[in-house]
Amino acid sequence: MKNLFENFCCYITDPPIVKAACVIFRLKNDIACHKRVEDAWKDISLEALICKDVPMPLLTRVINLAWVVDVLYENKYHFTNVGEELIEIIKSLFVHDMSM
Repeated sequence: MKNLFENFCCYITDPPIVKAACVIFRLKNDIACHKRVEDAWKDISLEALICKDVPMPLLTRVINLAWVVDVLYENKYHFTNVGEELIEIIKSLFVHDMSM
């Protein structure tokens, strides 16, 4: 298994999972591009499943960043207009306990 520095260097050379995340960042707020965003999520899922030489914690960082952008731009522009809906999402993630 590669060390962290080698893995990071691999990621700054534009692997498929990073390219797919960038598609989500760029297109999420454009309704006409919804299909391309769905395809990018499929690419991220596939890459996370087949990429064995990069540690999952590094892959998780990319996936989590894409997920945050997805949440911020879902249906409304939460990024610039923080409302009750986004506040509740944040509370559900960081404040409220989850029952198991």
